Amino acid sequence: MNKKYIIIFFIIHTLKAIGLEALNIPTSALSASSTGAGIANSNDVWINPTSILTKNSKSIRFSGFNWLGQIPGNEISILWFKNNVPKYFSIQSLGVDDIELYGENPSDQPLGKFSTSWISSSYCTGYKLNKFDIAYLFKLNFSKLYNEFMYGITANFGITYEYKKNIKFGFNLNNFGYEVSEGLKTSMPSRYGFGISYLEPLINSVIVSDLIYDKNNDNIFKIGINKSFSMMSLNLGLTQHNNDLFYGFGSSYRFNQWKINIGITSHKNTVFDISRYLDIVWYF
Repeated sequence: MNKKYIIIFFIIHTLKAIGLEALNIPTSALSASSTGAGIANSNDVWINPTSILTKNSKSIRFSGFNWLGQIPGNEISILWFKNNVPKYFSIQSLGVDDIELYGENPSDQPLGKFSTSWISSSYCTGYKLNKFDIAYLFKLNFSKLYNEFMYGITANFGITYEYKKNIKFGFNLNNFGYEVSEGLKTSMPSRYGFGISYLEPLINSVIVSDLIYDKNNDNIFKIGINKSFSMMSLNLGLTQHNNDLFYGFGSSYRFNQWKINIGITSHKNTVFDISRYLDIVWYF
């Protein structure tokens, strides 16, 4: 099958196209570099909302990326504190404007072009309760495919528990909510997962492992490792579900009030190219 037809099928099939499975697309370089691993110990609310409780400085983050299949997107987020309670708000968008449309019998000439787009906003906060961290994230979303529209609200909930100084457990519930659509068939990609993290003493790195059940994709296994230095950190991640493998790598660099995160995600099928992410964070 011609490469372009594979890419077209991928975009339409997995995103519908940016409607519901878009809820599971990483939105930052940190989450992309670990392929979303780290329910028990992460730095991104997309992985587990409780990560908001690890923050101690106000910040604004700008993210730009190209997801598998060359789907461009961006996000802007702000983190602040009110009465010492962290708050997080973000706006995210993805869109493809020039998808070529082919009929049932593929040819070299497309029938035309169409576009698809997605926009969402998120709000997250959390609280500490003894050795438990508890947090939630609400997301409003709106998407368009051809001339069809879809909108809804979803919620993510997360809990982490510090069992020992070097061992943590985590649990999350993602994408539970309600979607409205007149012409599109919708199936909420709800997930629940369990994770464990271990701070190993040999090179002082954090190893994380997750097992996730996805309503639409069955079981998903993730593993990742993070190593921090004085001014930089490195991430590695691997995700497997069914026969699909995703690999991730990234690094972060801190300069005074600024931080740069770089992340990539690759699929074992190289037809889909490499996802590239860049975050710029300003602490104030």
